[in-house]
Amino acid sequence: MTQRGAPREQTNNNDDDDNNNTTGIPPFTDRKESIGAALLVHHRGDENAIEARRRRRTRLRNDAAFWLLGLINNSSYVIMMAVAKEIAPDAVGVVFFADVAPTMVIKVTAPYW
Repeated sequence: MTQRGAPREQTNNNDDDDNNNTTGIPPFTDRKESIGAALLVHHRGDENAIEARRRRRTRLRNDAAFWLLGLINNSSYVIMMAVAKEIAPDAVGVVFFADVAPTMVIKVTAPYW
């Protein structure tokens, strides 16, 4: 135990031996590497913000994809209904049924797949 005002023992901190490293992080060799590591540690501290941005971006991508696929799906239905009289003037109901039947079969049987 050292007394107040007594000089402390000098330790040699210039060892290249990594066995004395208690942090588990190898010593930096140049300033550029140490700055990059410091920035990386800073960004790791913001993991919640990064995860929130990733979720927001994924949500936006999924919303856009579902909107686009729904638009494509709905447009084929609208076109089929618009030209139903030209396809079969006397049997418009058959055209309606032919348009809706495959979807109904999928909806009814999908839980059993």
